[in-house]
Amino acid sequence: MRAYLEFENILKDFSAMQLLSFDRKAAEVYDELNHQKLRVGSMDLRIAAIAIANQMTLLTQNTVDFERIPGLSIGDWLL
Repeated sequence: MRAYLEFENILKDFSAMQLLSFDRKAAEVYDELNHQKLRVGSMDLRIAAIAIANQMTLLTQNTVDFERIPGLSIGDWLL
């Protein structure tokens, strides 16, 4: 029973968050980044493009890969 209550609380927290889409502006940023031939996976580039397009800081545990992306503001999720 306790596990279900914890799960319900987690779902409530996530439902209160704003989700950012891979929209036209993010696609344009992605194309610019992709043409730079960065050594970063395409999904990470898409995530970065969403953050850049929305002028947001990306919180991640994967700072090593995301540090390679120019114009991206990152924060270490673990700190």
